[in-house]
Amino acid sequence: MNETTLTQLKILVERVVRPVRCSTRAKGNMREELLTHVRAVFEDEARLAAEPLALARTGERLGDASQLTRELQESVPARDPFDRLLDRIWFRPDETAGGRLRRMLLFQALLVLLFVLIWLGLGQGVGWLARALAWPTAESTTLLGSPVPFFDFLFFAVSFAVLVWGLVTIDRMMAARNRFDGEWRSLSIE
Repeated sequence: MNETTLTQLKILVERVVRPVRCSTRAKGNMREELLTHVRAVFEDEARLAAEPLALARTGERLGDASQLTRELQESVPARDPFDRLLDRIWFRPDETAGGRLRRMLLFQALLVLLFVLIWLGLGQGVGWLARALAWPTAESTTLLGSPVPFFDFLFFAVSFAVLVWGLVTIDRMMAARNRFDGEWRSLSIE
């Protein structure tokens, strides 16, 4: 199978999958599964006929694109709303670099604000607990000897590490989705 034929098979798949309203993750899974099926059908047809005829027969065997789109829409997984939310927050295919930078800075500023509010709340809770348990005051003169600075430091270190790890992981995942989705969106399905 040459590259032109593979592109034609991808166009058959994209006509079915593109109208489905779901996350890029779900669409990616649908595209891969349907492309695997279409390739198998094409290879079966290519054994019996020339490549152009096999391509036409593959399209016929695939069936009505609108009916397949409806069936795929019904098969969207239940967790898809969460993935669509991630797509809206993190991944917008037609967005400019400046727009994405502004949106990401706002998103990260909101995360830091939430982080600081939680940190202050925990600090107050630990301070209250220290007073309630009558923590010895002699230790408060040493570095991180009293419970409030120690737990502040511990919470800050762990939370910051988790926040950075999470943001880096999500960014890598969404960048991969963006590249994969971009390859399919570049196909002209008209």
